[in-house]
Amino acid sequence: MNGIPKIIISADTIVSFEGRIIEKPFDREDARRMLREFEGKKVTVLTGVAILYAEHSFSFDFHANSCSNYQHVPPDYIMDSFVEESVIEFGHYDDFLLEAYLKSNEWCDKSGAIGYQEIGLLFFKGLEGCYANVVGFPLYTIFRKLREVIGKNMKNQENK
Repeated sequence: MNGIPKIIISADTIVSFEGRIIEKPFDREDARRMLREFEGKKVTVLTGVAILYAEHSFSFDFHANSCSNYQHVPPDYIMDSFVEESVIEFGHYDDFLLEAYLKSNEWCDKSGAIGYQEIGLLFFKGLEGCYANVVGFPLYTIFRKLREVIGKNMKNQENK
């Protein structure tokens, strides 16, 4: 594995609507209320991403089980972070579609009850930004950041 950087990527996604952070619904009724509130409006999806990588070396001796309460970047490591923003425009939908979605349980464990992979796609009139961000992992931007990290590490190796 020599020459391949070991990198930690962490991401978490929230939903914002009219200046409020929208959490995961408590139950089906809460999901129904959220989705009715979003109808015909725009919702912002924000994913915070942190990338931790070695500055001068490709080795990584930091043990995952020792990180549970770790809050600082280890020496010789760099943390790069960013927030990816996407905006979903909800269309109008009838009770039949809403009830079918709620019965599918696709809304479970999702901020704002927003599932963007299956039946939930039928709610969305438009998307500004990255589709993968709405799913929870903004792959386009992460890939570009990783290319930067690998490029920096390769230059550091050459300068040794």
